[in-house]
Amino acid sequence: MEGAGEEYDGFVEFHRFGVAGGLLLRKGQQLSLPFQLHPLPVQERILEAFGRLGFQFKGADLERGHIHGLHQSLSFYQEVEYVAAPRGRRGRRLTRGSPLWTSLCG
Repeated sequence: MEGAGEEYDGFVEFHRFGVAGGLLLRKGQQLSLPFQLHPLPVQERILEAFGRLGFQFKGADLERGHIHGLHQSLSFYQEVEYVAAPRGRRGRRLTRGSPLWTSLCG
């Protein structure tokens, strides 16, 4: 998680769901359940376009906060970072690309 100019590990609840079977979770106990999230089709096309432009994936993290002018139901957004691409059309050098996702689950 990143916020206020610093990175830190943290837990933020963004979704609740039921689990099958008997599960007793005691007060104060934490349990992580692995799951995978896949990008929405439009997000997948954007990521592919960054790759075709020569950008290389640098990393992804969650940023605490809201993007001005955008309705968000969560208290964070995902930032996906890419490093510099070679010179693009018209000789312009693109130095950084960071698509921001406000919805991970479509």
